[in-house]
Amino acid sequence: MPDRPQIFRAQSRKQRKFAMLVVIGICGAVCGCSSQNAAVGPARALFREAINVLSTRPLGCDRVDWLRVAAELEITVAPDAPLAAAYPLIQNAVSRLGDPHSRFLPPSQPVPAATPQPAGTTASRSDSSNTTRGEIPHVPSARMLDKEIAYVVVPLCTAADRTSLLEYAATLRREIAQAALAKPRGWLVELRFNGGGNCWPMLLGLWPLLGDGVQVTGVAADGEITRIGCDANASWLDRDNQPRYEQLRLDPSPTDVLVRSAPMAVLIGPWTMSAGEMVAIAFRGKARTRLFGEHTGGYTTTTTEFPLSDGSMLVVSVETMGDRGGQRAPQRIPPDVPVKIGDWPFVQDQVAQTAITWLLAESGEQP
Repeated sequence: MPDRPQIFRAQSRKQRKFAMLVVIGICGAVCGCSSQNAAVGPARALFREAINVLSTRPLGCDRVDWLRVAAELEITVAPDAPLAAAYPLIQNAVSRLGDPHSRFLPPSQPVPAATPQPAGTTASRSDSSNTTRGEIPHVPSARMLDKEIAYVVVPLCTAADRTSLLEYAATLRREIAQAALAKPRGWLVELRFNGGGNCWPMLLGLWPLLGDGVQVTGVAADGEITRIGCDANASWLDRDNQPRYEQLRLDPSPTDVLVRSAPMAVLIGPWTMSAGEMVAIAFRGKARTRLFGEHTGGYTTTTTEFPLSDGSMLVVSVETMGDRGGQRAPQRIPPDVPVKIGDWPFVQDQVAQTAITWLLAESGEQP
């Protein structure tokens, strides 16, 4: 599932006309005449299908000369080439958007989320000399630290089915409710390992800390606003003159409680990406809340999945993330209090300790 709402916009007349011109232009450049179009072949047909999406739907698509790109790439594939021959062409076309958040997924390949990596290491490194590296959390958790501070870990969510998405949200709610019994002086929210995935269980699970209402927005190129929010029962989206569309519904537990007064410190960094950045924006600007750490990864667009006829999929950016009022967020979310993370985040590091000091002062206790 994508890390943003399922929004499929009707194409405008101008977009439909441009898409038609792209396809006609490919036929003219590659086939030479309409009589040869019937023998276009499966690979070229799939490629044209992808170009139809790429030329009309993503943010920034109007900056690319799609007629030239389409003609340049399609001619490299034989008319009778199999479907798979189109995949590298589509990958190449997607790269022309210059958007790291947009990608092409061949059939049966799940939508990936970013995986945090410590500074100075690679994804394949697993040697014991990397003593600063800890485990990447995959399950939401909360626990009490010294000085009556609650520490909430909000990891990425790549669940592929609704049951698992609901389990993520319910676990996060349950963990927060358990920590709330201790009446913490402040809440430390860990987003530094959150590489994205699906935002809906994150927002729904964090409702006790976020409260009711709009939490973040999606801002289209034409300025249209999509409001994204949560309440005790559901995470949802809505737009003007359209009914609210629930994305994920959870039966609230009797132990759920809104945290209304304690200050909150949110830890962010370069491995906070995509849906993780959306959660950071949701906290940004809340009363008695500050962001600590480093700039986020820079995936602050919302994406939509566009399935293709062979089971493959385009995942492209269609909106820019914005705050509750619809103001576009910066590409990389800045911290309110900059603190260097170091090689690998952990709860005793300088970022967390700086945040805890602020939480104690904000709650009225001398650190």
